[in-house]
Amino acid sequence: MPRRRLMMGMICGGLLWPFVGAGTEAHAQAHSWLNQSAEIVGKARFSVFLFDVYDAALISPDGRYDGTPPYALKLSYLRDVGRHRIVETSLDEMRRQGVTDTATLARWKNWMGEHFPDMRKGDEALMIASTDGGMTVLYNGVQRGQIKDAAFTAAFMGIWLSDKAPRPALSRALRGLKDN
Repeated sequence: MPRRRLMMGMICGGLLWPFVGAGTEAHAQAHSWLNQSAEIVGKARFSVFLFDVYDAALISPDGRYDGTPPYALKLSYLRDVGRHRIVETSLDEMRRQGVTDTATLARWKNWMGEHFPDMRKGDEALMIASTDGGMTVLYNGVQRGQIKDAAFTAAFMGIWLSDKAPRPALSRALRGLKDN
């Protein structure tokens, strides 16, 4: 377990290296657990038909997930996926989970379109859910955006982590739950 914690700390520390001394002190402290105590809760591979799309890992300060931030979702892409597809698929899943307000969805679409990049094979996205309800998005270790909208964070992370997730086995694996 200590080796795993050390490895995760090194990996996450490498992802956050561009922020050392570059951001506000509050930002650095908000995600300091990634450098100090990050542990993988669970991992899974997302595939569509025979095509592997990305490997996902859920990370938390103590290796457990109960839905309460802080936690981070890391997606390591195994193929190219365009920003437009990521945004539209995210919105479709948010709608499927019950978000119906068109103004809210439009606002979220604009935010994602501005802050989510095209993903290429080998790229990594790290979405960090903060204790204040917000979310920070990193792309290959560089911050792309931050949103202070708890409803967005819950809806977006719910795509992978809620009981209504489109891939229940993937969701359960990420959350560290055993199949019955």
